[in-house]
Amino acid sequence: MIPLISELYPSRMALDASAGLVVIVLHGYFLALAAKLLGDNGPTYDGRLTLDPTPHVDVFSLLGMVLANVAWVKPMDIRPGDIGRGFWGIGIAVASALLATFMLGRVVAASRPIILALTPPDLLQGTQAWFATFVLLSDRVALINLLPIFALTGAHLLRPYLPGFITAHARWSSPLTLAFVCALEIWVW
Repeated sequence: MIPLISELYPSRMALDASAGLVVIVLHGYFLALAAKLLGDNGPTYDGRLTLDPTPHVDVFSLLGMVLANVAWVKPMDIRPGDIGRGFWGIGIAVASALLATFMLGRVVAASRPIILALTPPDLLQGTQAWFATFVLLSDRVALINLLPIFALTGAHLLRPYLPGFITAHARWSSPLTLAFVCALEIWVW
């Protein structure tokens, strides 16, 4: 049986969606913060420097989180002309956001024994499962978003240099990314 379908049951989907939503919102916030610190105020003006999930998450990303345990933020308008160091500045912003997302997972993994020690016994199993899911998803989100394709964070490196007819059809980037990660889940993970 295809692992993509065999693992779809309500408790797993709830864990993936809730932990994934937190990971993606924080990843989007880290990317907007890195862009702002490097001189591009565009993500701030677009309302992306927030912990509100609305500007960061779309339905395709949530489906990717539930179906394939990977997700991405809505593409941000990060411009090489506005950010310090141009192409390298975008690379620094992307790498900083991905590293912060990965390190967040490491911090949660390291603090898990303390959090679990403070958790009431009735909630222990669910709390442990949520934190384990959060760590797994932060690692997978950081890893998959290295790729410079479609709606993934790594695509910010190429987006300013693509022809206009490709960037004009950006509304298709998130559904294409969902198709890509589901295929990757079936064939690789």
